[in-house]
Amino acid sequence: MAEFDAISKHLIQTYPGDFAGFTLGREDVQVLEYRYHFEGGHDGSRT
Repeated sequence: MAEFDAISKHLIQTYPGDFAGFTLGREDVQVLEYRYHFEGGHDGSRT
């Protein structure tokens, strides 16, 4: 099962829109990019 997890992770990261559309059975899927960046502090603040 781990080999399927690795393949799925690769497809999600490489082709997020195509993977979501295939999984949902829809072609009108829009992928929003969100990046979370945390710089070393321990106060939980976001940068």
